[in-house]
Amino acid sequence: MRSLRPAGGLLAVSLLLLGACAATPRLDSARLDPPASSDRGLSAARDRLAPLEDCPLSVGVANDDSILYLVLATGNRDLQAQILRQGLIIWFDPTGGKARTFGAQYPLGTMADALEDGALTRRRQPEGGEQDEAARRQRLAEAAEAVRGRMRIHFTGEGDAWSLAVAECRGVSVSYRVEASRLVVEMAIPLWTGPGRPYAVGAGAGGTLALGFQTPELDREARREAMGGRGGGRGVPPGGGTGGPPGGGRGGPPGGMSRPDPLDWWIIVTLAPAAP
Repeated sequence: MRSLRPAGGLLAVSLLLLGACAATPRLDSARLDPPASSDRGLSAARDRLAPLEDCPLSVGVANDDSILYLVLATGNRDLQAQILRQGLIIWFDPTGGKARTFGAQYPLGTMADALEDGALTRRRQPEGGEQDEAARRQRLAEAAEAVRGRMRIHFTGEGDAWSLAVAECRGVSVSYRVEASRLVVEMAIPLWTGPGRPYAVGAGAGGTLALGFQTPELDREARREAMGGRGGGRGVPPGGGTGGPPGGGRGGPPGGMSRPDPLDWWIIVTLAPAAP
């Protein structure tokens, strides 16, 4: 697969997940000829998947006259955990800049609840270990379903956002899955608003569009809302304790490693022209 390289040469990057580059990387969207369909559009975007330079994320884009099809994939375990834990916001700036005025967050990131209450942590127990493991898996499954079924629409990047069920986000379709050790996120979103399409990126076929990929800071209130109002203190599972691994600590990465910096990366997409 081809790599996307910033114009003007490479710039050394000191952090794995937080990138800086001399010029924003560019990507061409694949043209989707009619008759268009979501399956065809996402398939075309998958065929265009290309790794970003110095960023553990591959991106593929396709469009027809009215819909943008976007596929993201990563095999990086740290970034996978970040996306499931914190969520992933995809920002759309039709001016080609880095304005965070409209974005779609999916997955929402409620997997953080599972991490904090111990759903992803094996706790050593003298008795009932199998029962505890079954409960842990059940909590994880419930958290995963909550992530899958809800999304958030951002309008300003400063807290003005609507959380809603995926089925309620008219005109937009999203999904995620894990395949061959890769986390794959797919989205189809209108280019322009219209009847039955209240959310759109605001860029026409043949134009340019900046896409931003961000893992936001954990939002405790948003997680409780997405999980149906489930409360509870941070990292305190039923029965007390900290929910951390054996031997103390706060459930952070093993070996005293610090968590990677949040993802914050932008590319410029040249949309395919409209069909003649």
